[in-house]
Amino acid sequence: MTKYPNLLRTIQVAGVHLPNRMVMGAMHTRLETMDQPYQRLAAFYVARAKGEIGLILTGGYAPCPEGVMDAGGLVLNKSEQLDEHRLITSAVNNSGGRIVLQILHAGRYAKVPTCVAPSLGKARINVYPPRSLTTQEVWQTIQDFAHTAALAEAAGYAGVEIMGSEGYLINEFASALTNQRDDEFGGDVDRRMRFPLEIVKAVRSRVRKEFMIIYRISAIDLMDGGMTSEEVCDLARHVEASGADLINTGIGWHESGVPTMAAPVPRAAWIDAVRHIKRAVTIPVMASNRINTPDVAEDIIASGAADLVSMARPLLADPDFAKRHARAEQMRSIPASPATKPALTAFLPTGSPLAW
Repeated sequence: MTKYPNLLRTIQVAGVHLPNRMVMGAMHTRLETMDQPYQRLAAFYVARAKGEIGLILTGGYAPCPEGVMDAGGLVLNKSEQLDEHRLITSAVNNSGGRIVLQILHAGRYAKVPTCVAPSLGKARINVYPPRSLTTQEVWQTIQDFAHTAALAEAAGYAGVEIMGSEGYLINEFASALTNQRDDEFGGDVDRRMRFPLEIVKAVRSRVRKEFMIIYRISAIDLMDGGMTSEEVCDLARHVEASGADLINTGIGWHESGVPTMAAPVPRAAWIDAVRHIKRAVTIPVMASNRINTPDVAEDIIASGAADLVSMARPLLADPDFAKRHARAEQMRSIPASPATKPALTAFLPTGSPLAW
């Protein structure tokens, strides 16, 4: 009998059959800055596919030039780019893997002078102040997301992940902290949620029902004035109703002072935030952040807190991580402990709902 019966169970998401519950989370490897970037990316992903990871998420591709992470960042918005992406998808598919393209608009985190946001206000981790999008530009950005999703489907990806967490553009629209608009995309929580929901609807309208739509939600912002846990759950329910097939969870904004992945953070320390979302929706939910061993991953799924687990650094270090589960009993497992969680409260913003 396997030591990890839950982790190794299959699951169907939209039209995609996953052989296990392990997912390689999105990472920016910087391979795209080297010579033969798509050949290098293909080789990188193929190694993980052969390592039997259930699903691969790419690093983020912007739907428009102003949404890149930094100058020369990844963009997918033209059909002329499809051959490059087919090099990746065909290699992964032929190796028995499944790969999803992440669509990420960096918003006010984009380290380019043309960065944009829902409202004025520079992020403390960026030197460039953003320009506020006009209402017409917001609608165009929604269509940009849908266009990139359609291109991803044409390129052979199994789905897309809409990046709505960690303080990027979609998260900025959803939070009153960064959204001071007075049009249909700002004001009360319903109008602040409109941007992410219109994106999900637009993407759903452009792709087949078998094409997987993942929405990455900020399970907890860890920012003073960020979304409340009730608002996050309400958004998750509306994301499901708008057409998403799976919800992935992100923890904290990049400019938050709260550590989320550093070594002193207990493994699976944020699982209660994920569990809160799992209880709010009926579609599968993916956990992430400080999940480093198969033992911890198994415990998460067995507890019912999530249906899948996303692991990034373990897969960066070891492409065969997924198929090495047989030796996992030799690995040191440090499961999250309620006794260690209070140590995090010293870093939390005032009134932050750590106890969901």
